[in-house]
Amino acid sequence: MIEKHPWLRFPKEHKLITKLILGSFPPNKFTILTENKTQCDMDFFYGSRDNFFWQLFSDALNLNYKFPDNLNNLKDYLLQNNWAVSDIILECERRKNTAADQDLKVMSWNQYIISDIIDNNPINTIYFTSKWVKEKFDRHFKQIALKDINKYILPSPSRNGLRSIGRATYLDYHKEPNETATEFRLRYYRDILNR
Repeated sequence: MIEKHPWLRFPKEHKLITKLILGSFPPNKFTILTENKTQCDMDFFYGSRDNFFWQLFSDALNLNYKFPDNLNNLKDYLLQNNWAVSDIILECERRKNTAADQDLKVMSWNQYIISDIIDNNPINTIYFTSKWVKEKFDRHFKQIALKDINKYILPSPSRNGLRSIGRATYLDYHKEPNETATEFRLRYYRDILNR
């Protein structure tokens, strides 16, 4: 069954955006199985209770937000500080009933929306929510990928993403001997998002 992205972009209008966050596609509880959502899920990008992106974002920028309670505060912060959010996939099917990126069968890419954001705003930085997203962006958004914009891959904010942190290399970052994967991920987000 083909799933369509429920949000496309935030904000919907141009606001002199300078920073763009790009992810992949929401879990199917936000598209075709909405009855599976819980009170801990947020109807927003990366809003699954199993995705820690916004908590990492909040902690890294010292916002002290807790989710899902502070979603409106987060949206206000994004607007006031010139951030935009989108995903690279517009429509997809799933090979398995999971939220894993590798189980997505892409039907169409979100090229029009992302091109519109980048072409009509002074974007200077793009943050990718995983290595997978950056690789697909480079392959399927070639004209945009070649633009002179700072690009950073963030460690995956999922629970499964913590398992691969010890094997991954992020720029010049390495996990300290006594540092947990959770501590490393937050340290990395804190440094990269505050640049």
